[in-house]
Amino acid sequence: MGFPVRNLTKILQQKMARTMRAILAALCIAWCCDGVDADVVNGWKQVAARSEFRNEQLSFAVALHPQNTDVVEEKLARISDPDHESYGQFLSAAEVIALTATDAKTVLKVKNALAPATCKNAGDSLKCTATVREIEQVFKCEMSVFEHTITNKRVIRTVESLSLPDDVIFVSGLTELFEPRQDFFREYSADVDAKVDPMVVPDTIRSLYNISTFLGHPNTTSSVAEFPGSNNESPADLLSFGNYTGLPQLTIAKHVGPPNDPQADSTEATLDIQYVKGVAPTVPAWVWNSDNWMFELARDLINATARPAVVSVSYAWNEAKQCGGIANGQCTGGESSAQYVNRTNFEFQKVGLLGTTVVVASGDSGAHGRTDKVCLFNAKMHPNFPAASPYVLSVGGTQLVSPIGTAGATSPICTSGEFANNCAMSGTEVVASTSLKFSPRARITSGGGFSDVAARPAYQAAVVSNYLQNTSGAPKNTNLFNVNGRGYPDVSALSHNYYIEIGGKHGSVDGTSAATPVLAGLVALINSQRALQGRPAVGFVNPLLYKVYDMTQGKAFQDITEGSNDCTESGCECKTGFAATQGWDAATGLGTPNLGRILKAIEEIDVRREQRYNLRV
Repeated sequence: MGFPVRNLTKILQQKMARTMRAILAALCIAWCCDGVDADVVNGWKQVAARSEFRNEQLSFAVALHPQNTDVVEEKLARISDPDHESYGQFLSAAEVIALTATDAKTVLKVKNALAPATCKNAGDSLKCTATVREIEQVFKCEMSVFEHTITNKRVIRTVESLSLPDDVIFVSGLTELFEPRQDFFREYSADVDAKVDPMVVPDTIRSLYNISTFLGHPNTTSSVAEFPGSNNESPADLLSFGNYTGLPQLTIAKHVGPPNDPQADSTEATLDIQYVKGVAPTVPAWVWNSDNWMFELARDLINATARPAVVSVSYAWNEAKQCGGIANGQCTGGESSAQYVNRTNFEFQKVGLLGTTVVVASGDSGAHGRTDKVCLFNAKMHPNFPAASPYVLSVGGTQLVSPIGTAGATSPICTSGEFANNCAMSGTEVVASTSLKFSPRARITSGGGFSDVAARPAYQAAVVSNYLQNTSGAPKNTNLFNVNGRGYPDVSALSHNYYIEIGGKHGSVDGTSAATPVLAGLVALINSQRALQGRPAVGFVNPLLYKVYDMTQGKAFQDITEGSNDCTESGCECKTGFAATQGWDAATGLGTPNLGRILKAIEEIDVRREQRYNLRV
């Protein structure tokens, strides 16, 4: 039977259209990144003369070589193994700092080399301040004022390489030019969206993930971490969100870091705090504003006088482009990206020793990531960091597909007014994707894949090996990803069409940055239950969750078996990715949680361990 010419013509036209879109996108990327002005770097333009700012003070971090890295790994394995006698016996901050601190002689040597900068010892790193003039003197570089061409935000940075003293791994805080987060917010319209794409509200989360009426315990804490450009939220919007969703009065217990400006509220911070509180409303929640990237976040958690029990981090970037921060991939701070990742992973291990859970978004641009949206030059996939760290709980994204049930919601916004009967309460979850395969269509594609730096941890070895060997979910071409790397995400949650309240308006947001505070809220509820029982927080929770999965034969999670992450947030020009299959997969991890079953399994594990070692709660 012959192949119709009209079909062949149509296929060729489609391929040419895809190719042209990819070429245009690549040209746009080149234009935006390189521009016609040599002083424009990743959207940042040099704007001020050096004489205008040379007396301004800047802060920066200096990463040193820690001690006892093998001891830290061994201790973390013991206290996070739910079958071990030492489970939950966390260390104090003083003990962690003493265990890993760089020797005093080296610290003094580096401090002297950095003079006249003022540096405070943070154990195995230094927290330093200096004027721009002094920084130029110490690191033999030229600093500049950069203004972002879209946001108009100004920072003082250098794009030159830094001359580093001996014994310094890297310097962070002087070279990073943060890319503004892509905003998947839109104002919600009842006329347009009603009955086509129902909203996700806290009622939705409680219905789909088997959460009881338990709202949390005040003797534990949760938090959201925010970064430059996205670290402001409005307490008034949080109160309105609570009123519209029928929750107790929602407030923020504590702010850490740069001060909050309610008049400059960002979609990201708003989404994060509204859903970590929406899931666990009576757990005191902090907003932890970091003044730089992941190394500083982890370091500051370790060196703080107090820290939350769980931290939600809705940020990720290409693992291979970490050394220059979230936007600038140049290694001007003295490090390679692999060095930055490894050193920051060590900080996350130390955070785990303290009993804090770090929950991280897997990313919103599929297996290829935001730095390669159309796969024009390379079919290889790009893992995100810190999502691919073995020492964080990595969270992927799902979406509901039609038909979506709306019966059973009790929140005021779901039962009266223009949005009545338009809150999602039931349905089938698939991988969140911009693909046209499913309706409704998400505005993001869930990230997932395998680290190119971190090896696969023991806690996930069995399920990941099964995925690679016994399913069709992973690409057969193993040159496209690191088959021996840490697989992510670990778990998933809904990441499409979340209702938020911002600027006094009803909004809709997509992102694994929505799924992440939801999982952080669930961890806060687990910690709340343990607080009632007199048990410690779960801390580094990954080994426990994989244990629960194995013990329940997967029944403590909803297995997601449809969809893939081969698209990006920009469309589906990329043709390689990871498909959801039965069991763990590199699109949705173990699946979405069934909290009731997880709590029951954890209780059984706790009782068995306590009986075995004659422990008493």
